[in-house]
Amino acid sequence: MNTFTLDPEVTRSLARDLDQQSLPQPLALPSLPGGCLSDFCSALTAAFHNVAARDEMMRSDLAHLAEVAVVTTHAALTVDSDGAAAFANENVAPRPGTEG
Repeated sequence: MNTFTLDPEVTRSLARDLDQQSLPQPLALPSLPGGCLSDFCSALTAAFHNVAARDEMMRSDLAHLAEVAVVTTHAALTVDSDGAAAFANENVAPRPGTEG
Protein backbone atom coordinates (compact mmCIF):
# COMPACT_ATOMS: atom_id res chain seq x y z
CA MET A 1 0.00 0.00 0.00
CA ASN A 2 1.34 3.45 -0.91
CA THR A 3 0.98 6.45 1.34
CA PHE A 4 -0.95 9.36 -0.11
CA THR A 5 1.35 12.35 0.05
CA LEU A 6 0.07 15.85 -0.55
CA ASP A 7 1.96 19.08 -0.10
CA PRO A 8 -0.80 21.67 0.38
CA GLU A 9 1.44 24.64 -0.44
CA VAL A 10 2.63 23.12 -3.72
CA THR A 11 -0.95 22.20 -4.62
CA ARG A 12 -2.21 25.69 -3.80
CA SER A 13 0.62 27.22 -5.81
CA LEU A 14 -0.23 24.99 -8.76
CA ALA A 15 -3.91 25.92 -8.44
CA ARG A 16 -3.02 29.63 -8.43
CA ASP A 17 -0.85 29.17 -11.54
CA LEU A 18 -3.59 27.23 -13.32
CA ASP A 19 -6.16 29.84 -12.37
CA GLN A 20 -3.92 32.65 -13.62
CA GLN A 21 -3.36 30.87 -16.93
CA SER A 22 -7.09 30.28 -17.33
CA LEU A 23 -7.71 34.02 -17.71
CA PRO A 24 -8.49 35.06 -21.29
CA GLN A 25 -5.71 36.66 -23.28
CA PRO A 26 -6.43 39.39 -25.85
CA LEU A 27 -6.20 38.31 -29.47
CA ALA A 28 -5.24 41.13 -31.80
CA LEU A 29 -6.10 40.38 -35.40
CA PRO A 30 -4.23 42.23 -38.12
CA SER A 31 -6.15 44.58 -40.38
CA LEU A 32 -7.21 42.95 -43.62
CA PRO A 33 -5.81 44.39 -46.82
CA GLY A 34 -7.91 44.19 -49.95
CA GLY A 35 -6.94 42.94 -53.36
CA CYS A 36 -5.26 39.64 -54.07
CA LEU A 37 -4.39 39.04 -50.40
CA SER A 38 -8.04 39.11 -49.37
CA ASP A 39 -8.62 35.33 -49.61
CA PHE A 40 -5.40 34.58 -47.74
CA CYS A 41 -6.28 37.09 -45.03
CA SER A 42 -9.79 35.62 -44.73
CA ALA A 43 -8.29 32.15 -44.25
CA LEU A 44 -5.79 33.56 -41.76
CA THR A 45 -8.59 35.25 -39.82
CA ALA A 46 -10.57 31.99 -39.74
CA ALA A 47 -7.46 30.21 -38.43
CA PHE A 48 -7.03 32.86 -35.72
CA HIS A 49 -10.65 32.41 -34.66
CA ASN A 50 -10.16 28.62 -34.55
CA VAL A 51 -7.05 29.02 -32.39
CA ALA A 52 -8.93 31.47 -30.15
CA ALA A 53 -11.81 28.99 -29.71
CA ARG A 54 -9.39 26.17 -28.82
CA ASP A 55 -7.53 28.51 -26.48
CA GLU A 56 -10.80 29.35 -24.73
CA MET A 57 -11.57 25.63 -24.27
CA MET A 58 -8.08 25.01 -22.88
CA ARG A 59 -8.38 27.93 -20.46
CA SER A 60 -11.74 26.58 -19.32
CA ASP A 61 -10.06 23.23 -18.64
CA LEU A 62 -7.28 25.00 -16.71
CA ALA A 63 -9.85 26.81 -14.57
CA HIS A 64 -11.55 23.48 -13.84
CA LEU A 65 -8.23 21.86 -12.90
CA ALA A 66 -7.44 24.77 -10.58
CA GLU A 67 -10.82 24.39 -8.88
CA VAL A 68 -10.37 20.62 -8.52
CA ALA A 69 -6.89 21.13 -7.02
CA VAL A 70 -8.25 23.53 -4.41
CA VAL A 71 -11.19 21.27 -3.51
CA THR A 72 -8.97 18.17 -3.36
CA THR A 73 -6.42 19.91 -1.14
CA HIS A 74 -9.13 21.15 1.20
CA ALA A 75 -10.74 17.69 1.38
CA ALA A 76 -7.41 15.95 2.04
CA LEU A 77 -6.49 18.41 4.79
CA THR A 78 -9.94 18.08 6.37
CA VAL A 79 -9.78 14.27 6.36
CA ASP A 80 -6.24 14.35 7.75
CA SER A 81 -7.22 16.82 10.47
CA ASP A 82 -10.36 14.88 11.39
CA GLY A 83 -8.42 11.63 11.50
CA ALA A 84 -5.72 13.15 13.68
CA ALA A 85 -8.33 14.62 16.03
CA ALA A 86 -10.16 11.30 16.29
CA PHE A 87 -6.92 9.47 16.99
CA ALA A 88 -5.85 12.07 19.57
CA ASN A 89 -9.21 11.86 21.32
CA GLU A 90 -9.07 8.06 21.25
CA ASN A 91 -12.34 7.94 19.37
CA VAL A 92 -10.87 5.18 17.29
CA ALA A 93 -12.39 1.85 18.29
CA PRO A 94 -9.80 -0.64 19.54
CA ARG A 95 -9.19 -3.74 17.48
CA PRO A 96 -11.00 -6.82 18.75
CA GLY A 97 -8.93 -8.76 21.25
CA THR A 98 -6.71 -5.79 22.16
CA GLU A 99 -8.87 -4.30 24.91
CA GLY A 100 -6.92 -3.97 28.11
